[in-house]
Amino acid sequence: MKQKALSSSGHTSRCSAYRRFFGVIVFGIYVGGCSAPAATRVDHAPFLSPAEVRTLAMGVDSVLVDSIFIGGIWSVKISDLTTGRTLFSRNENLNLLPASNAKLYTTAAALDQLGADFRFVTHLEALGDVRNDTLHGDLVIRGSGDPSFSPQFQDGHALRPLEAWADSLQGKGISVITGDVIGDDDLFDDVPLGAGWMWDDEPFEDSAQISALSLNDNCVDVTVRATIPGQPAEVSWKPDSTDYVVMFNRTVTVSEGDETRESYFRERASNRIEVLSEVAIDSEDSECISIENPTRFFAHQLLAVLGRDGIRVLGNPVDIDDVADPGALSGERRIVATYTSPPLSELVAAVNKPSDNLHAELLLRKLGTEFPVADSSLTPGSARMGAEAAARTFAAASVDTSRIRLSDGSGLSRYHLVNTAMTASLLSYMWRHRDQAVRNAFIESLPVGGVDGSLRSRYPDGAARGNVRAKTGTMTSVSSLAGYVRTSSGRPLAFAFMCNNYTSPTSAVRRAQDRIVTRLADLP
Repeated sequence: MKQKALSSSGHTSRCSAYRRFFGVIVFGIYVGGCSAPAATRVDHAPFLSPAEVRTLAMGVDSVLVDSIFIGGIWSVKISDLTTGRTLFSRNENLNLLPASNAKLYTTAAALDQLGADFRFVTHLEALGDVRNDTLHGDLVIRGSGDPSFSPQFQDGHALRPLEAWADSLQGKGISVITGDVIGDDDLFDDVPLGAGWMWDDEPFEDSAQISALSLNDNCVDVTVRATIPGQPAEVSWKPDSTDYVVMFNRTVTVSEGDETRESYFRERASNRIEVLSEVAIDSEDSECISIENPTRFFAHQLLAVLGRDGIRVLGNPVDIDDVADPGALSGERRIVATYTSPPLSELVAAVNKPSDNLHAELLLRKLGTEFPVADSSLTPGSARMGAEAAARTFAAASVDTSRIRLSDGSGLSRYHLVNTAMTASLLSYMWRHRDQAVRNAFIESLPVGGVDGSLRSRYPDGAARGNVRAKTGTMTSVSSLAGYVRTSSGRPLAFAFMCNNYTSPTSAVRRAQDRIVTRLADLP
């Protein structure tokens, strides 16, 4: 049953919010002080005097020593990006859990090594001969790890690329396929979840299973609408009320004024979903529920799309690992359709702004397939291979790679260890990146205070609004914030905050972070 914990690494549910993130990604970054500033814009800005630095330190300390944080641990580093001078530090070399601040590491490494213009390419392949109107064989989807078969990139309709494939097959005169629709996810390993993830998050989108073939963020989008008090609510789901899942409606509509109580449960290792929500009259509730075996889900949905488009498939949707005769796959495959993703510059924005866990995991594994490390102990397409590949970027950023532990791409793992000195070094490296397109893509991917992403409801006014660009990170008793802010004279600063093991409300930790960032924005 759904009792959603704060282990979501600050993720903003795409079920209710993908349209606003899509608008940011596709139509450009918000204007009005939010665009990525040039690295040389303030080279001659006045520096803080020693007295001003001491005053800043006293002010920051006064926030961190609040008794509400007793028992918790703070790590903080603030630096001047113009001079490299450290303006404040506390426990900067103390390794802590970063939560979704880990996405800074994943996206920086992906951009640094793959480039801002990198694109995923996914092929639809025919395994067999085409005679007359019939493919005598199988249709194979060769997965590339592309995260963009997602509502965020398809104007809310994740099946759009599959529909284009169906049109392409029709254009080639194919109306019958005698074999199966096979999902080939072999680019990545078959480990569906990250190391150190929480078991009780598994049914939800924050812990969506990982596959080189990912569709609709490997979730079904469930909507529950009230009907008449005392009667079951109406339950619907996308994509297209797919029969890949079996939905059990155990909901009830409650009277106006009663509280809506959402409750969902997916049986482990199955696609049986129970909806047990109580929904108040004239209201609705929505949730994104993860699915079992995303590869077969992708194949299943393509088969359904082909059928609706008049293409008859005589076989079944199959995960390549379950093919009855693996030897048959050795035959020649011919590309019959292709889908190419948006550029990486847009994909990283869809990771960092809403804090999308699955997309970060896909980027990390893709990095490892593009730049594998020669180590026989590492599995190709694994998170570990991706982390080893990412370490090249960390080393270039002067991060001590012997002390960092990157266990997944999203920060959902409880095995991560980084510190604010590392994060500040990475931020400085990306700020000065030799490739302007990479630099801008990284900075513009970060949420803007008071404007979008996971900072949309923070910094509603004051000098930090529309100024601060930073990545959040949230799990139970973990809160992080790291990014960039300009002072009143335009001088760029980098900051990194991590707070672990606190028992106070997370809102109190965020208020402390925001007070410090606002103080930085108010500096001369």
